[in-house]
Amino acid sequence: MAQHDYVIDNGSGSAVLADINSALQAVLTVNSSGSTAPSTTAAYMLWMHTTDGIKQRNSSNASWIAPTLFGVTLNDTVTIADAKNIVVGTTTGTKIGTATTQKIGFFNATPVVQPTALTAQLTTITHTAPGTPDYAIQNVTNSSAYGFVTADEANTVLSVIANLQTRVAELETKLQALGLVA
Repeated sequence: MAQHDYVIDNGSGSAVLADINSALQAVLTVNSSGSTAPSTTAAYMLWMHTTDGIKQRNSSNASWIAPTLFGVTLNDTVTIADAKNIVVGTTTGTKIGTATTQKIGFFNATPVVQPTALTAQLTTITHTAPGTPDYAIQNVTNSSAYGFVTADEANTVLSVIANLQTRVAELETKLQALGLVA
């Protein structure tokens, strides 16, 4: 990788030719050479800093900035402008994070490793379906064998619990498919 000031100095034929070749080599390698900026700069000029990555001169040639490509700012933090989308392929798919130990955070949450699996379900409730669902559950009473006013009330509660178990299991499956839980 070369770096050049883009000023061809006067000199002998071979010295001028070497200076031109050096300038062209710098153009070919995006003027990238080490951790110091080129001495001669121009607006929108690119420079590959060996440790900080690609830099670009701003429009007034006053400072180095992180360049923007198609609305994405290229620096340590990827900033995507409003109304820009991330479009991925539809054949194989794209991963965000390739190991469960990599940390990711959504919506300004502290990045964490992939959460562990949810606690295992103890068992699935089995019950008799209510003859007529009775969602107007009354206060629990000790006056009947069920602790409810009717058997349908008790079976309705069990039906709701069983439905919640099913729905939580479906959520777990979907979160696992997304890789958000193990």
